[in-house]
Amino acid sequence: MTRLTAPYNFVPLNHRVVCPEWGDKVSMDVPFRGALCGAFEIEIDAETPLIVGGRTNAPPEGKDAPSHKDRATLFGRDVIPGTSLRGMLRAVVEIATFGRIGPRMDDRRFAVRDLNNAALYTRHMTHMFRPRSRAGWLTLDRATGAWHLRPCDYSVVRQTTLEALHAERSKTARPLTLGKGKTGAHEKYKAWGAVSLDVTFTPDAWRARDDWAKGRILSRADDVGHGATPGRIVLTGQPQDRDKKNSKQVEFIFHSPAAGTVQVPNAARDDFEHVHRDPNDGTPLKEWAYWRARLLKGQAVPVFYLVEGSENGIRAMGLAMMFRLANRRTTRDLASQKNDQDATKPDFADLLFGFVTPKGGDDAKSLRGRVQIEPAHLTETGPREGRKKEILLAPKPSYYPAYVAQTHLKTGTPPDAPAVAEGTYWSDGKDRPYNVYTTYMDDDAQIRGWKRYPVSRAVRTSPPPTLKDRVVTDASQKVYNTFEPHGSGTRFRARVHVHNLKPQELGALVWAITFGGRSETHRHSLGMAKSLGYGCVQVSIDMASVDLDSVDVNVKTWDGGNAAELLSDCLKAFEDYMDDVVSGWAQEPQIRHLLAMADPAHGDALAQDQGLDIMAGSRPFQEAKKAGLVLPLVIDDPAAWPPQSPPPRIVEPGAGAGGGGGRTAVRSARPAPKPTRRGVVDGEAVEVLSVSGGEAQVRFPDGTIEFLDTDEIEDLT
Repeated sequence: MTRLTAPYNFVPLNHRVVCPEWGDKVSMDVPFRGALCGAFEIEIDAETPLIVGGRTNAPPEGKDAPSHKDRATLFGRDVIPGTSLRGMLRAVVEIATFGRIGPRMDDRRFAVRDLNNAALYTRHMTHMFRPRSRAGWLTLDRATGAWHLRPCDYSVVRQTTLEALHAERSKTARPLTLGKGKTGAHEKYKAWGAVSLDVTFTPDAWRARDDWAKGRILSRADDVGHGATPGRIVLTGQPQDRDKKNSKQVEFIFHSPAAGTVQVPNAARDDFEHVHRDPNDGTPLKEWAYWRARLLKGQAVPVFYLVEGSENGIRAMGLAMMFRLANRRTTRDLASQKNDQDATKPDFADLLFGFVTPKGGDDAKSLRGRVQIEPAHLTETGPREGRKKEILLAPKPSYYPAYVAQTHLKTGTPPDAPAVAEGTYWSDGKDRPYNVYTTYMDDDAQIRGWKRYPVSRAVRTSPPPTLKDRVVTDASQKVYNTFEPHGSGTRFRARVHVHNLKPQELGALVWAITFGGRSETHRHSLGMAKSLGYGCVQVSIDMASVDLDSVDVNVKTWDGGNAAELLSDCLKAFEDYMDDVVSGWAQEPQIRHLLAMADPAHGDALAQDQGLDIMAGSRPFQEAKKAGLVLPLVIDDPAAWPPQSPPPRIVEPGAGAGGGGGRTAVRSARPAPKPTRRGVVDGEAVEVLSVSGGEAQVRFPDGTIEFLDTDEIEDLT
């Protein structure tokens, strides 16, 4: 049976947005009563190879080679940028505190050309075997910048007929093939060359005729090159070789233009531009780049369009008869949270890490973050991994069986293959079945939630490149990325600075770092190639490094001796606050799914069952749609998760007991590394666990672990 799998999944969207009532009083200068300032250090231990990227080195121009991702460095030393750690922790804070998602998303409108979902696409494009799309010539009014459309008629013409016409006119021995393979219109025009595209012919009436485009109501071109009606040949893209069944075998002739033009509405123009540009950098796609250059020079561009309402009401446009149709709703539309009563109030993540609203308007404002993280420096190096070569393609949010919450699921389907219900729609004179997917076209559509990569200790390789669902052995090397990850066992340390945080806010930060005191069992996902299992890291707080003060007068400070007590109290204050505003907060699906995806034992089980596999090519995705499949959640029964376990703790039993010399005996959350050297500190023999620059990590006889300058260590051997 077809399965829909992905290396990512979703924490369900929280409809309630929590905005702390003190949000409008936050300041860098005016302290809260009982607020905390200071710093502490966190340790980041790589349990799978880790690559946090610096500069991307593209291959030289004209060379078929992969891009290479450098490690992030600072002054020539490997680091994890503080911004990467901030992003990792902020993502957890946003979910755990029931934060706002919409403003933090790219607002993208996708296009659809989905022949497997007639209710979504083809009913907009055809009716009773006749295309709904019309033809016209698009021009630019240079004085106003407006687009104008001159409607015209069109007829379809066989590619073989045009190939014969081209051979007759060009008088060359080099044959033209318009229906070979997968080509864009710009490539066809280049192959056509300088031969004139103007032609005379006889347009037949709109009817079903002949065995080409069999059964479809179209105007077919007769007497090409010899008829009385002048027209112009219009070439469009070729999805696949015309020798394949049901493939494209025709091009078009535009003719009989109308006397006047109509202005293209801004909405239709914006959708057209959006669909025909790269969603990442905004550059025109090849097809539109070809025509856009000509439009700017004053030439007329052939387009197809749909009308809505009045005869001249242009709803959408494209560069082919069955063009890609812009969805009605954007990603941000689907991310609206129903109970977000006041979108101007900051949530927890805004208050901790800061925010900037767009410039302009009366409500533009910003807040500097009160949590700052220094770059994490390398303290221990794991085994060398060597250079890796993988395909690191981004998932496609336009794939609605994975990214859009489905509201019409069948009952009684296997838990690993939830399927949408079946329905019917009226088309071409009869009821036709279809899978009732909720898509970006629906008014009540919602995104699945917060996307995350379930952590796993199983590192995987990317699927080989495919074309038409066949492995390509001679694919371009440009689809690959190379990188040299840090090996498993590599350790970094970073200093975290906090300023004027309320106990609940510091508790939220501690919850995000430790997953509510679960540093022993739960892991973060960091860096590149998370889809392949890279970047599974354990993050823990070094209690001996804690140096926090209260802004209140005559209140004690906190250090390694009493830090565990303080952070536990702050963690409880945060959890109590969340439980007050969201009753049963710890049992909500959002928290259960977040913890499940941070549990490597659960991720390993998913990987073992191939539930985190990357599906390659287009065929598996098409088959999943035909079967009505939906990406299953990472846990079958949210009410049963997490399994029963001892209450979480910030530190291990025995932590906080006073050690010799005023130090704090804080036991590590993992087995301590083996000593590499020995020395003497204040008359005590110590084990030197690691040395980096002028700093050493040492373990005292009582088990205390501390960082010291190497100058403080005598007899270092």
